Amino acid sequence: MTSLHIETLKQHATEWWMRCSSEYPAYRYRYSPEIQTRKESEVATLIEMIEFPRGKSLPDRHHGVERQEDTTGRIQQAMTELLHCFDCPIDPSMEKQFTDVMEQFAGEAREFDQSIDGESIYQAARNVLIMNTFQMFFDVPLVLTPSIFAYSLLYPYTDNFLDDSQVSHLSKREFVDRLGLRLSGVPVDAQTLHEERVFRLVEIIESEFDRARFPQVFESLVGIHNAQKRSMLQHGDSRSRTEADLLDISVEKGGTSVLADGCLVAGELSPEEAEFFFEFGVLLQLIDDLQDLEEDISRGHHTIFGLTEQDEALDNLTNRLFAFTRLALRRAPVAPSSQRHAALRLIDRGCRLLILEAVACNESYYSTSFLQTTEMCSPVHLEFLRDMKMRLQEGYSCEQRVFISRSHETSSIDSRTPFEATA
Repeated sequence: MTSLHIETLKQHATEWWMRCSSEYPAYRYRYSPEIQTRKESEVATLIEMIEFPRGKSLPDRHHGVERQEDTTGRIQQAMTELLHCFDCPIDPSMEKQFTDVMEQFAGEAREFDQSIDGESIYQAARNVLIMNTFQMFFDVPLVLTPSIFAYSLLYPYTDNFLDDSQVSHLSKREFVDRLGLRLSGVPVDAQTLHEERVFRLVEIIESEFDRARFPQVFESLVGIHNAQKRSMLQHGDSRSRTEADLLDISVEKGGTSVLADGCLVAGELSPEEAEFFFEFGVLLQLIDDLQDLEEDISRGHHTIFGLTEQDEALDNLTNRLFAFTRLALRRAPVAPSSQRHAALRLIDRGCRLLILEAVACNESYYSTSFLQTTEMCSPVHLEFLRDMKMRLQEGYSCEQRVFISRSHETSSIDSRTPFEATA
């Protein structure tokens, strides 16, 4: 069993980022307003079907269950339709597999924690989709494994807790210390209901991967945990932190996060695979930092994207993000597999979509010329991307209200996780 060598992976990823060009990418496609409007109408039809008609009461218990499943499926269909707009055709069989997994995940997340909110499910579901894509990469069936379920939920349970300004620094530090021991295999008693849920998710991963046989799995989990501890340095006054400091934190956090995704799908990674997953994780983290720019600024959290308010500087950083996307995919391990080719194409188009969505949600921070060029290179208008993100999140929140209404009518709740219940 080979070590993951996280420090070396960090160094290489940082070097590749610094080599990337800050010039606007030369995209082959330009879209007319007419084509953009037509594509938008196709996606909008599905999104509109997600929402409850205003002024109507929630469905009864029986129809609430149907609505929960129906809503999740339509959200997945809307996401799929948008990827079609980005020249990423998904065949019906693959689409059904993604949809089935997403429906199963949403239901089991609520069985695990009835108080979970729609935004947390939306956050976790994005990681489920990423890990399903990695299953394609390794040419294994697209299913919701125990570890995909558990690790995807760990993201909102840990990240959002550490980002919560209402939680004291001492409480965060104590939580981080106990979780670090638990991930290292040391028995730890949970001190709060939140910790109990987090530790239960770790147990689910341990039930699938034996620590002695799959050391990379737990090395990667400790790696992302250490990165989360460092990311707490991004909170508060940033005057003493340089761009290099903040970049190093994002590189470590993002790289180790997706490195863990890969380990939890494959069990063990080759050095080439580890490098690809780490660099892809860096890419996703930087995209996430850009998407959360305004929220981070308001909270006093700092990343490289929030260091300057000059339009040109953010234009250049975003151009570098486009370039890093192409670079990371070119360096992906090749294999004679149509599934791997399809996975890489999905990753490419998906990342482009996420970057454009981030630009759309932060238009006030960009130059007019950058926005005009970006608009022409997007198959849908930037305003539509911004609106779509909000409505998809509202769709999950609406679905959550139905579930809570149904749960209050239930006389007893099985306290086991979905995986224990089916064992």
